[in-house]
Amino acid sequence: MKSPILSTFLALTALFTLLSAPGRAQSSATPAAQPAAPIPFDQLGAAAQKQYSGDGISITPSADGARLRVVFQKLEGQATREGLWLTSTVEKDAGKGEKFRVLASAIGRRDAASSLILPPTGNVQATADAATFTRPGVVEEYRVSMDGVRQDFVITERPAGAGELSVDLELSGATAEAASYGVNLTLAGSGRAIAYSRLRVTDATGRELAASLEAPAPDRLAVRVDDATATYPVRIDPTFSDADWVSLNPGIPGANNNVSTVAVDGSGNIYVGGSFTVIGTVAASHIAKWNGSAWSALGTGMDYQVNALAVTGSDLYAGGYFGTAGGVPAIHIAK
Repeated sequence: MKSPILSTFLALTALFTLLSAPGRAQSSATPAAQPAAPIPFDQLGAAAQKQYSGDGISITPSADGARLRVVFQKLEGQATREGLWLTSTVEKDAGKGEKFRVLASAIGRRDAASSLILPPTGNVQATADAATFTRPGVVEEYRVSMDGVRQDFVITERPAGAGELSVDLELSGATAEAASYGVNLTLAGSGRAIAYSRLRVTDATGRELAASLEAPAPDRLAVRVDDATATYPVRIDPTFSDADWVSLNPGIPGANNNVSTVAVDGSGNIYVGGSFTVIGTVAASHIAKWNGSAWSALGTGMDYQVNALAVTGSDLYAGGYFGTAGGVPAIHIAK
């Protein structure tokens, strides 16, 4: 299962789509599957965050900067006069205090002999929405969301010379290597993988610029931007997020057919629905529960596919193409 879990929002979205479809709840006959319209991957975090309330995604200003939290990506950060230091909060790293940082170190042109070398410290300010770290020539802005910790580099003025804009980044506490999605950062102590990706570069008019994120050395990164026609300032905004996939049940077989939906309750129990009849080593008809160590069936389950799950308090709602739930007539929806 991929961290973070966006299941509650996605389940509700699928459930509401199912219920609003014309004629969906009028017949007990099994209809042809009509999948809900998918949410584009790059919109998942923003869409899910609209449904979230809590302090798991937060920026808390402090006397010397700000504290950042993104529990869904298992990251915490501290914005100080040295920039943004991030800490992994996965269980294996808890208490180790392992920190890592990506810091803009120079601004110039890709093939130029000299660049603007940035001072190692600057001024930091924070609100509940963002923290900023300001040095001559660049402002780093830090924001948090379901997607992770976003690090914006705002280049205030066009560097002299010709060729691509080059922003050199210094990496501490991790090693970098190129990946298909951007750059993979491996933490020095635990070996946890952090994705540094979702790169988007825009100019002052909002126009997107062609850009790439490179890893020229294990301790250095670089952003290259075609800024020939750009209006300054230019904003560069990669994001830190979890890059690890972890098996939900190591050593136990998965489901024998599709899992279509996932939901989690306030106690951390995970519910899955789909077209399976066996999950792990347990017979479970289209719906099952994971308590952190083992699968269990929910009664006799459904007679056909479950496509959506949502948890509210102690109630679990299911939607799908079933006609019975636990042996009780339930035309496509049950509690």
